[in-house]
Amino acid sequence: MGWNVVERDWAGGEAWQQAGSNTMFHTVLWIAPRRNFAAVTMCKEAGTLAENKCDEAIQLAIKKNL
Repeated sequence: MGWNVVERDWAGGEAWQQAGSNTMFHTVLWIAPRRNFAAVTMCKEAGTLAENKCDEAIQLAIKKNL
């Protein structure tokens, strides 16, 4: 429910992604089962700025760890 399943090189194939907000915070989660890797970011606010900052943080976590 709400999961995006996409192919990503950094994931070694299939990656699962979920992002969303409850209007008070924003969360982004990526799981790469073939790499035994998961990363999550959360901002204690919602909106476009929070979405952008969570995306930047998750990209950095993926880049630094894979």
